[in-house]
Amino acid sequence: MRKVIPILVAVLTGLTVLADFFITHPILDLVGRTLLQWAMIVAAFAFVAGLLNIFFTHTSRVFHREKGWGYSIVVILAMWTVLVFGFVGDGPHGYVVSWIFRYVQYPLQATVMALLAFFALSAGYRAFRRRTLESTIMLLSASLVLLGYAAIMTDLWPVSALKEWVLSVPAMAGVRGILLGVALGITATGLRILIGMDKPYSD
Repeated sequence: MRKVIPILVAVLTGLTVLADFFITHPILDLVGRTLLQWAMIVAAFAFVAGLLNIFFTHTSRVFHREKGWGYSIVVILAMWTVLVFGFVGDGPHGYVVSWIFRYVQYPLQATVMALLAFFALSAGYRAFRRRTLESTIMLLSASLVLLGYAAIMTDLWPVSALKEWVLSVPAMAGVRGILLGVALGITATGLRILIGMDKPYSD
């Protein structure tokens, strides 16, 4: 029963919310809206549980002097600083919290995104070394796009037009194919959970 009840609750909840998107009925709308509100409440408690887990995990690392415990101190101090000034200070949109996000969070995000460019360059270099037809096409396309973005080439019509064509036709086709694959994967995973084949919520 311990495994059957969570499966039944998950399947019935998922089917009810899914049916609410396709069927218009006052009772079904009320039940679907209530279930979504419950989901938001559960997500809020899960967020608090995750926050406590981060705090106790890093506190344990500091007390046991595990490897990298200095970074754990930084995480704990940053977490409590944002929490204190977010609740006690002038709110989440106050000066201190906004300063932290503007001068700490955003630069860190930009740094990570900048590192992705080097990883992409390294992966492209390894692909180009294989000397296949696909890698040659990739090299020519990447070189053409880079030349099209160069300041000295922006006024050269053939290069600029070819760059726009590469970005709007083959590159966009690849992006749409990836997005369609992701959507189909999400749909298949959702259906497997709804019919009880996958049970991530049970032991």
